[in-house]
Amino acid sequence: EAQATALIELNDLDDALRVVRRGLQIDGSNAQLEKLMRQVKVRKAAEKKRLSSTEVTSSASSGSSTKPRTADEAQAKEIMDLQEQFISTNREYNVVNANISKAQREQKMADLTMGELSKIEDSTKMYRGIGKMFMLSSHKDCINHLQTSIESERTLEKDLTQKKDYLEKRIKSQQINIQELTGTLRRKQ
Repeated sequence: EAQATALIELNDLDDALRVVRRGLQIDGSNAQLEKLMRQVKVRKAAEKKRLSSTEVTSSASSGSSTKPRTADEAQAKEIMDLQEQFISTNREYNVVNANISKAQREQKMADLTMGELSKIEDSTKMYRGIGKMFMLSSHKDCINHLQTSIESERTLEKDLTQKKDYLEKRIKSQQINIQELTGTLRRKQ
């Protein structure tokens, strides 16, 4: 962050953009880096506008009529990009929530089945469902299979919960970034 800020102050926008992108690859949810990214993009757009406006004035005699891109347009584009990212992250968050619910259901079903199997004698013939068929299995094999299933569902639920926490942080960060950008855009108008 400090390096990128220093490069921005030195008006070395290309290197600053490179440093910020590298930082976002390491920590994609860093709000400060995302803010620096927007600042660099806005400054680059303003620099482009300034350069294109000097080109327009120099080529005005030759009849060229290129319209320069304003900083407000760059900010509006950045807001649109952030909103798209927000929608995508929100969609991913909903999928993770659904998968967590599914893992919890599967775990509960396996727990209930395990409880019922513990009531049955070890010598009883058992059939385990595999796809569309049933396979003869020993009591011990059925118990082991259910225990493995329960453990894998717990692991999956734990992983999905961590991903959900990450996505919640990312959503909050994106909301703050959108609010900041829309606030600065309104103040300019």
